[in-house]
Amino acid sequence: MAVNEILKFADTATNILSQSAYDADAQRNDGASGIARSPLNNKTMKQTTTVASGLSQFIADNQADDITDDLTPSEYSDAFVEALSNADFTTQPQFDNSQKIATTEFVNRARESYVETIDISSSSLLNESHIGCFIYATTSSINIGLPSADDVPFGSKLTLYANGQTNIVIDTQSPDVINNRLSGEVTSISLRPFDNITFTKTVDNTWFVDYGSGSLVASSSFESSIPSSASGYFYLPNGRLVQYGSGTTDVTGYVTLTFPIPFPSTSQNMIVSISDAVQAAVITGGARISTTQCTLWALHSTTGAPANNIFVHYYTIGN
Repeated sequence: MAVNEILKFADTATNILSQSAYDADAQRNDGASGIARSPLNNKTMKQTTTVASGLSQFIADNQADDITDDLTPSEYSDAFVEALSNADFTTQPQFDNSQKIATTEFVNRARESYVETIDISSSSLLNESHIGCFIYATTSSINIGLPSADDVPFGSKLTLYANGQTNIVIDTQSPDVINNRLSGEVTSISLRPFDNITFTKTVDNTWFVDYGSGSLVASSSFESSIPSSASGYFYLPNGRLVQYGSGTTDVTGYVTLTFPIPFPSTSQNMIVSISDAVQAAVITGGARISTTQCTLWALHSTTGAPANNIFVHYYTIGN
């Protein structure tokens, strides 16, 4: 460890002014010429060397070189800068918004870097201590409650990752909501296996779905219907619209279906199929007849006759 040779003067002296006498001393106050009295001189030297010795001790404690009175002002300054760079300072509390000096630990915690990874293997309710953490859900079919939005400041973030084999459910605490952009405000969402999602506290009582693979369902680039039947749609990142549906042919072998949503301009490609293995002798096809409808058909492959009561499916892509 470096040695501090800048020592305090008159540390044990008795021939020295008291603080009150020093404060009131006329010779100290007016700087009159002449010989300074020894008690006054001792007090002056003690005060100045206390500061010099204390600062030099800080420098010696936080860099490798000895601090001596042989150092040039430039060398002393360089040692001081190095000591400041090396010193360990107190990190302020997590949500401190004062004008105190921030350590690198505080800055890393405040920006996008994760504070730590926390494994969760059972249903849990998160709190403000989980802000800035990567929450690793190691078990399937559990519920994870987000912290109360009132307990954390604007801009607080946390990320959840589902590592199980089935979905996990992410809930809010009343009256909080999750804003997932396309569907508006909800109180819970599901996170599929191996997906991750990052939430940001925005306005009062609101967690915003910010980013992550689990947020794609809330992205307009992947806007989709939530299929509760055999028809639906979704967008690809390049803006192409994919739609799908099904219907049953009539006695003419045809069925006309309405797309879940209109195509803005055109449907370019269509795939038509059947799902029943006993209908293997049936051929199918289809075509778009407008931006809102398509017609599917089914024929017996041996006779070419219309195939009635055939359940046909389609996938089509367009702009």
